Amino acid sequence: MDWVHIFSAVTTTVATVVLAAFNIKYVRLVRKMLISAHRPEIIVDYKWIELLSSLKTGDSFCSL
Repeated sequence: MDWVHIFSAVTTTVATVVLAAFNIKYVRLVRKMLISAHRPEIIVDYKWIELLSSLKTGDSFCSL
């Protein structure tokens, strides 16, 4: 019966290490998601048709 105790201790140790590794990866993922959720995002867009027509006529073009 001594081998049963050794096997269960080794199995418990391996399972604990694997679970700890998954938890560390999960915490890092959640931290990255929270940081990216609160990071400002700037989107710049322009209209191709108006830009091309202003370039042909020589007028300046700026639209937000």
